Amino acid sequence: MLKAYFDKSGQENDRFLTLSGVAARDDTWVEIEENWNYILSVGCPKASFMHLVEALNLRGEFKKAKGWDDPKVWDLINALVSYITTIPKDKICQFTCTIDMTAYRKLQSCIAPL
Repeated sequence: MLKAYFDKSGQENDRFLTLSGVAARDDTWVEIEENWNYILSVGCPKASFMHLVEALNLRGEFKKAKGWDDPKVWDLINALVSYITTIPKDKICQFTCTIDMTAYRKLQSCIAPL
């Protein structure tokens, strides 16, 4: 059984929209999630999840009132990215696609609605 996660960066009215996904077998996800959650839990402050839009903007889970600042956020991001690079490439599949939304809107204007 495969498990996959998907996300996007940007909005439909932006110039570019990036879609990404990552997929792996269930047993691989168990290991990844255990290690990921460990990294989140050992720092000071601790984090219950990573959501870059919150972390980079010091809001929500990562607001200053909870002890976060830019260096602490970057330390956590670096720890998580460093961990991701240790996952064997044959155990995980990553997908990324960036869409030029100006070209997409132009194409959409040429297609007759169904």
